[in-house]
Amino acid sequence: MLKGKRDILIQKIKKHFKNPVLRAKDIGDLSEVGRFADKSWQEVSIEDINVTYSLFFFSPRGFHYFLPAFLLNALSNPEKINPMTIEGLIRDLGAFDNFNHSSTSVKKLFTKQQQKIILEFLTEADYLFIYINPSLKQMTIRGKNYWERRNSELRDLLDAARDYWSN
Repeated sequence: MLKGKRDILIQKIKKHFKNPVLRAKDIGDLSEVGRFADKSWQEVSIEDINVTYSLFFFSPRGFHYFLPAFLLNALSNPEKINPMTIEGLIRDLGAFDNFNHSSTSVKKLFTKQQQKIILEFLTEADYLFIYINPSLKQMTIRGKNYWERRNSELRDLLDAARDYWSN
């Protein structure tokens, strides 16, 4: 993804994700995501998301509320993001409803415009994170076969997530 395209996507996220404030008790498993309890999604840092790895521990409402923080940090700091965080983000975008034991489909919480932005993020994610992130590049150099397989699995996750958000 070219920097200009990335900047446009960042602006779209900031414009279209104006989610109302969420109470700490509604965000999810506080033993896992407690660091987010007193923050707005705009205050979440790259360090916060690199420690959390996954949106899985959030409730559907917590997922909806904090997803823009994960997207913005990933787009703004592709060279600093933990590869486990990217894998978790992409997996969760494609399968959150399968793992979450709520009757609420997370996709229904997003507006059509937000869903389009998520799909746009996923469309560009393979280039941005497989080819730009130095950690992923180094891992690929160190263990070519293993990381080629992991990158293939990541692409499969991306395909599943794209399918989910495009329907």
